[in-house]
Amino acid sequence: MPDRPEVTKKAVELLAGREKTAVQLAQALTRRGYDETEIAHALEHVRRLGYLDDARVAANRARAGLGQKRSRAEVARRLEAQGVDAALASTAVRDAALEAGQTDEASARALLGSRTLSGPKAARLLASLGFDEALIRKLVDLGDESL
Repeated sequence: MPDRPEVTKKAVELLAGREKTAVQLAQALTRRGYDETEIAHALEHVRRLGYLDDARVAANRARAGLGQKRSRAEVARRLEAQGVDAALASTAVRDAALEAGQTDEASARALLGSRTLSGPKAARLLASLGFDEALIRKLVDLGDESL
């Protein structure tokens, strides 16, 4: 099937609204009724133009996620759920954390310092943001309670 310019035009419009991963853009085009071949051509075209770049999206979203005091693991998991390759997600999170001089422990401490939570509520908050159990136990006094 020949490339239809309106598919590429729609891809550019969708990217103008919000940066997307290739998977997210393909899903959006599929929902609009375009077929796989048309979508593949459009993705390649916008990639060549520099409008579609999963590495750039991953880096930007990793910085944003870490800025929200989420754990590295949670940020990587969210990137993967958005269609970013696992290795690329891991690299983006690692690089963003190094750039910001951020560790999971520092993020968790800052988060707890900005809230008036303690005990199980603090532990649940940290767990919901992807911090691991060992770190939670280190930072939160749970007494005899378990996670």
